[in-house]
Amino acid sequence: MASKVTRSTLKGGYIARNAKTGQFVEVCTSSGKQRATEKTVATIKEASEKRRSALKRLADR
Repeated sequence: MASKVTRSTLKGGYIARNAKTGQFVEVCTSSGKQRATEKTVATIKEASEKRRSALKRLADR
């Protein structure tokens, strides 16, 4: 049985995450669909951490 995914629309495509765990599953762009690899998961986590820390810095002003 396939797990359900939630899609977040972005400029030029979307990203899909597992609905139950929130784990990154695939990305779709004008170039086509691609499954998540270890590298893409790490890149997304890094970008998320940067945004989170920037928001914390703004809140601490």
